[in-house]
Amino acid sequence: MMDYTTGGCVMLTSKKLIAAALVSGGLLSLLVATPASAASSYCQIYNWSCVTDSVAANSSNSVRYRVNSGGVRCYYTVRDVVNGVPVRSGSTTSAVAWTTIGGLYSRYRLELSSGREEARLCYGFIAS
Repeated sequence: MMDYTTGGCVMLTSKKLIAAALVSGGLLSLLVATPASAASSYCQIYNWSCVTDSVAANSSNSVRYRVNSGGVRCYYTVRDVVNGVPVRSGSTTSAVAWTTIGGLYSRYRLELSSGREEARLCYGFIAS
């Protein structure tokens, strides 16, 4: 699933995400927590970093995100794509459960990075 047009990061729509989860099996449990009607985007680090597609804040003025690092240090930022301002950031060596950020009114993306090229176990979702 390498996509060289996006710098090695695979960005999937909701339908493609479901298909990928069914194929890989391991991601299926993550999809259960995402409402079926919500817009969502996924990325997995293949070459140092990746960025999801943006999603609009939902009618409750919030977005949700989840990060899994697979044991390597994974840095994450949820960023407003209109003004470039980060609204949440951090790092983990395990997992960040589905987390809701409220008070949002724009479009947001999840950015993942690692100081290690072999950080392929680091992936994340953002959903409205």
